[in-house]
Amino acid sequence: MVVAREQEKVVAYSCFSSAAFNKKFPIIGQIIANLSSYIIPGTKQQPAEATTCVYGPACIAADFRGQNILASLFSYGEELAKNAGFSFCVSFISLENQRSLKAHLKLPFQKVGQVTYNDNQYIVIACKL
Repeated sequence: MVVAREQEKVVAYSCFSSAAFNKKFPIIGQIIANLSSYIIPGTKQQPAEATTCVYGPACIAADFRGQNILASLFSYGEELAKNAGFSFCVSFISLENQRSLKAHLKLPFQKVGQVTYNDNQYIVIACKL
């Protein structure tokens, strides 16, 4: 978990964890089951459970949005994930949450697929670390 604070107040956070840990959660389990079908721009390698971390959730307090905090959180988490031996990162965003999707596509993430869970559509995003 990467946390941004202003003085003693937490103003933002993002989570990074292994695919192995996350596969027990139904929506992420679907994504992990399909890792080998995702084409990650910039690499010829295919993501696999052992080489992939899951990003999210991320949350930024309303007063702190638009200040590039998401990029800073991701950059620091990306280094931690690389140091832990991960080569890829995946996440998902509700199709209805275009603001979040737009923000994450400014990071290294690319759209790589789509998944349905409880009749809701999610965009799968991924990147090489």
